[in-house]
Amino acid sequence: MVLRHGEVSDPGALDVASRLRAAGHPLAVLPLFLLDPERQLTLPSYHYRGHSAGLPYGPYHPSAPPGSTAHPLLVPAGDVTDVSASQLIRTAVDGWVTHSRGKAEARVFRFGAVIAPAMLAGASLAALPLQALAGVPAPEIAAQEATSAGVFRILFAAASSGGAYGAGLGGAYGRLAAWPIAGRALPARRTPASAVSAAWPALTAWPALTAWLAAASATRYLTFSARSRWYRQVAWDIGIAALRPGSHTLAILAATDTD
Repeated sequence: MVLRHGEVSDPGALDVASRLRAAGHPLAVLPLFLLDPERQLTLPSYHYRGHSAGLPYGPYHPSAPPGSTAHPLLVPAGDVTDVSASQLIRTAVDGWVTHSRGKAEARVFRFGAVIAPAMLAGASLAALPLQALAGVPAPEIAAQEATSAGVFRILFAAASSGGAYGAGLGGAYGRLAAWPIAGRALPARRTPASAVSAAWPALTAWPALTAWLAAASATRYLTFSARSRWYRQVAWDIGIAALRPGSHTLAILAATDTD
């Protein structure tokens, strides 16, 4: 209901939300209103023959914007990916790997100095030891700047619709899975019901969400694709890079699937 209507405030829904919070249910961390990055989601259409949904991602296409020919990042980058970070970043595409024929690469790189957002481009990605882009020259990487809303739209579609096989997580759990980093910033799952007002709180009552939205809006995102051997080049190809201004770290998510 939240995904379709933007906000839910009827007493019945508030009562269900309160009981979910008291029980520590995973979905209880999500507000009953859409946040700014969630307002461009691709939702399925239902009809008497079934349902259909557009995919905000896909294989490399020759008409896509060419990769940058700028010089790659000169500051050495080290791979600092650990198991927890990898699992968190790839949450939205887990179903592609476990219930379909997909694969995913989730990496975190740390640079020796703060990287200016303007330095992040296709050439930067080509300089990193990514399996998804192995052997692809920088000019052949199609990389373009994206917004937090655009990135969330990709992650939500990947999680809710699933890959080539498998039904996906659906709307509610897909929304939760599309917050690979925000999940840590959301309120604790067992927030006492007494700490929440009877009416659903306004966004100002969710300081963790407010802080995440500020960080998300300041992050530089790139979506990328390439005609590499790693990508299956069917319909389910994703490439996302995220760099927070003033940060030494760059997060990468690449995923692909095939039927």
